Order: sequence, then structure tokens, then C-alpha cells
Amino acid sequence: MTHAKWGAGTVGQVEDGQVTVVFDTVGYRTLDASLVAERGLLERLAE
Repeated sequence: MTHAKWGAGTVGQVEDGQVTVVFDTVGYRTLDASLVAERGLLERLAE
């Protein structure tokens, strides 16, 4: 996954409407899953 500000990261957990991502630059961040989807905060990286 990638975020416009935090760069590349790996989804660690999805639970109770929250997505936890470990970003290479800033470490762990927990995001509201509905906001991620609504605002397109994360994009899938090409494999």
C-alpha cells in the first residue's frame, strides 16, 4: 500500500473498522477504514 504523505507500507491488521498499516517512513498508523475508502487514502502498489 502507499499513502500520499507517508509513502509505502504494509497492512498489518484490519479490525473493528480500523486499518493498521506499518509505513516504511513513519512506523505504525491506525486509520479509520471508512475514511480510507471514502477519501482514497491508500493505494495498492503494483506487485
